Amino acid sequence: MILYNSKTDRALFEKAKDLAYRIAIDEKLELNGFLPKRSLNKTANWGLCYPDTNIIKIIIRNRTNIKDGGTWATRPLSWKNIKDTVIHEVAHLKYYCHNELFKNYKAYLDEKYAEL
Repeated sequence: MILYNSKTDRALFEKAKDLAYRIAIDEKLELNGFLPKRSLNKTANWGLCYPDTNIIKIIIRNRTNIKDGGTWATRPLSWKNIKDTVIHEVAHLKYYCHNELFKNYKAYLDEKYAEL
């Protein structure tokens, strides 16, 4: 499924995918797929983790004007937002619920991968 047609979008998606697999390997987590996600609106989640399949989906560019059929935003999300989404979703591979274990693990990952 190809959602991103610009070189910038594809490059950001590949960078995000590389990060997700790097973290998964470093942390010995099972990641079976990293795919683009269609965004429904400006408030939709930027990422999803499917615990039954260990597949992550993220967006690089959001959609706007949903009432009028929707159009792609003029710019992709910032790398900071994309990286935060990737780390959040990878943390779900270990702890699916947003409990204290998840929050502590995500904070650990944020610190470990802050320089990327």
